[in-house]
Amino acid sequence: MTDVGAGCWRFFPLCPCTSLPPRHSHHVTLTTPLNISEDPDDNRIYECADAALADYIVTGNTKHFKKPYKATKIISARQLVELIERQK
Repeated sequence: MTDVGAGCWRFFPLCPCTSLPPRHSHHVTLTTPLNISEDPDDNRIYECADAALADYIVTGNTKHFKKPYKATKIISARQLVELIERQK
């Protein structure tokens, strides 16, 4: 197990804000190296999302985040706002 000190955000659908306070985040320990993206740094994001059982990776970087992994979907900031609006 490698602990890289990664703090990963997990989106909670009922949260009415886009800037989540610390109580909505948690520290994870990365255990599974992934090779999904061409960019090794982006693979760390996939690894964090996997370890955190994240629902979403929110990014504008669609060049490297082309596909979801397991149950974690790749969405844009605009899509996140739309999800939040639908929860109201």
